[in-house]
Amino acid sequence: MSKVDELREELAEYGITNICRCSCGAYTVTINGVDYSVHKRNFQKYFSVDKELFQKYIKKIISGEFYGCNWCVNSWGLDLYGCGSGELFKKCDNHHKTCRQPMQSIEDEYNHVRSAGSWI
Repeated sequence: MSKVDELREELAEYGITNICRCSCGAYTVTINGVDYSVHKRNFQKYFSVDKELFQKYIKKIISGEFYGCNWCVNSWGLDLYGCGSGELFKKCDNHHKTCRQPMQSIEDEYNHVRSAGSWI
């Protein structure tokens, strides 16, 4: 099995069927048809794939590179606060109710926090 295939297999264990990279440094992964974003420096916290494999071979797996992803434009990410401040999770001091939860959660199956009465 090639190293690229090994990385694909490790990502598939998390249910990842697609991965893209943004110019901001975030990756957007698709799991069960839902997109989740996380900055590359925090990727290993959420997906503990082999670090060396990831660093060497991710460029061969990503389906595209783009500008303006949910992480950098909308402040939606596994590692960002639910209040929409764009602050990394556990580093926000806005004291909003939604500051107590991440903007996205794979376990709880939501790709962004929804406030009562919101349009989205």
